[in-house]
Amino acid sequence: MKQFLIIGLGTVGKHLCMELLDTKCETLILDKNPEAVEEMLKYSTSAKVADCTVPGVLESLSVADFDACFVCVGGDLRSSLEVTSRLRELGAKKIYSSATDDIQDKFLRKVGADFIIYPERDVTRRLAITESSDQIFDYIKLTDEYAIYEITPEKKWIGKSIKSINFRVKYNLNVLGYKKLDGIFRATVSPDYVIKEDEHLMVMGRDEDIKKIT
Repeated sequence: MKQFLIIGLGTVGKHLCMELLDTKCETLILDKNPEAVEEMLKYSTSAKVADCTVPGVLESLSVADFDACFVCVGGDLRSSLEVTSRLRELGAKKIYSSATDDIQDKFLRKVGADFIIYPERDVTRRLAITESSDQIFDYIKLTDEYAIYEITPEKKWIGKSIKSINFRVKYNLNVLGYKKLDGIFRATVSPDYVIKEDEHLMVMGRDEDIKKIT
């Protein structure tokens, strides 16, 4: 069973704690606000009221034993930098730190963060992409260039197989599966699969190639 350390119980920390509860993993939560800790007690394995910027607090936690550490201090960049840096010094296996802009991203990576969490940016980006096109219904960012999109098929694709359209070569995109309008999802479609009108396609590729067809 995996063990996780969550530092900071703002919006990100709280939601992360609740989601991890469903995975049956063990979580230790820390925050200097007693009320925040008490509120989240039922969602965690253990909890502690503590200010992790105070010398000795992180040292008492056996940081290296956790599978991942999440620094969700929020808008307090100084505290986030201090905690991230100390976790790295103490041998944390994997560190996620939340940021609100690219400047914070840069500094957090320099002091030891392995991954940066951009909650506000990711949500607004997703909304902007899905709402700006009538063909895009969902969007999952994979890298700076690649993503998975749920799109409506073009009329000229209806009734044709993926192979006959020569989808990968013509559009530089991979069809991962399809989703019926009633919500049923099917993955790993074959090249002979015939595209139908009452479904959305799940395609993966570069953002610039998606834009060409949407």
